[in-house]
Amino acid sequence: PLRRRSGLLLPEFSTSTQRGTEFALPYYWAPRPDWDATLTPRWMSLRGVLADIELRHAISDGAQSLQWSAINDLKSGQYRQHIQSDIRQQLPAQLSFASKINYVSDHLFLSDFSLDATETSTAYLSSQAGLRWQGALSDAQLSGQYHQNLTLLNDQTTLQILPRFESHTALPLGDSTLHFDQQSTRFARVVGTDGTRIALHPWLEVPLSWQNHAISS
Repeated sequence: PLRRRSGLLLPEFSTSTQRGTEFALPYYWAPRPDWDATLTPRWMSLRGVLADIELRHAISDGAQSLQWSAINDLKSGQYRQHIQSDIRQQLPAQLSFASKINYVSDHLFLSDFSLDATETSTAYLSSQAGLRWQGALSDAQLSGQYHQNLTLLNDQTTLQILPRFESHTALPLGDSTLHFDQQSTRFARVVGTDGTRIALHPWLEVPLSWQNHAISS
């Protein structure tokens, strides 16, 4: 309980009409204090062997996790996979990077292989990544988003955002502050409407006082 140790975890056994007889034996590996991994081979009599790998890493200025599941499915005759990651990293020059990926190779992967009841009923997956700069009076971010609608046969009509650039600036003007926000987005679909949207939003923050009470509007 006071220190992580590498070794085998509890085995799992089940049977179903979807995957047949099923057996998994996870192995936990902790070679260093700042990262570890869990390796889980899962044998299914009707599907084959599903390999599941989870990596975790944490340091003072960031944390990363990656989970990858893959199988050569005997039933469909296809290679299928599910990738999840969560990366947050502080960079030099007031920059930071964040990425959260949730991607499946086909829209039936979760319903066929996930052991989480909530996950098997998921209808929409979203993956995004962004680079952010934070200054004293301004900030800016360049990002992209990829979406998968699991209720459809494919994602040709699903909205994708590749890329989006947004910024916020505050300029002191005496006791007042002039703000200028902007967002430029490139949205695309294989089938359907695509294009670029630009939104500009200047606004003025003016302090007011009334009977010695401060009001901000």
